[in-house]
Amino acid sequence: MKMRNFLDHLSPRQSLLTRSGKGSFEAVKSPSKYANFLPFLLVGLLLGCTNNLEISPVNLVEDKTIHPVQGNYTAFVEQGAWVLEAKSRSAVFAVGGYESNLNEIYADALKATLKANLQSVVFSEVPIPASQIRSLGFDRQIIIHQGKAESSFRIHKTFPLTGQQGDASLNVTIAIIDAENTIKQEIAAGHGYLIKSSIFDLREEVIKSATESALKNLLENIVTTLRKQITTN
Repeated sequence: MKMRNFLDHLSPRQSLLTRSGKGSFEAVKSPSKYANFLPFLLVGLLLGCTNNLEISPVNLVEDKTIHPVQGNYTAFVEQGAWVLEAKSRSAVFAVGGYESNLNEIYADALKATLKANLQSVVFSEVPIPASQIRSLGFDRQIIIHQGKAESSFRIHKTFPLTGQQGDASLNVTIAIIDAENTIKQEIAAGHGYLIKSSIFDLREEVIKSATESALKNLLENIVTTLRKQITTN
């Protein structure tokens, strides 16, 4: 076999050798198509567990042009069901995750939102029987149950940077009950996401921002739903 044709007969793995000088060969580094995921893989392997992620409090900006809904209300706000674990939806990065306890932040934000949008509201630890609504001085009872809650992140290859996306979705069931035990029930949902491209690991940032956006969007939709339920016969 002639030396000039030697490389033509090598396998793809062997062809990573190339001629360097007379009759000698040296390795040529072949860039991996997943090279830009390497920092994230290393972090995941080092951590390899679920990390706590603190979510900042969110509140809606009060619109002074919108008047509170008239009436006296009692409200039960369920909490305790929302501990979100954001896991990867990317095949190239499926190690580790981020856990966020939204219960206290959600309940505080929702109560503040209800106070701003209702003429009068008193919060109860448990729902009260419909037969007691009027005798306790209320016009209606509002019950808000926590529903499905999800968060996730994914990594996109956008060489030479890495696209990092956080997603979150939350939903609640809103029930309004009057003294005659007439019930109006509807679901309100909130969604949030953020995409950023960087050579650095921004997963915490995009998950945090997506979750806070989902909470804010949920509060906005709860207000819209409540106003419609209360004012529509």
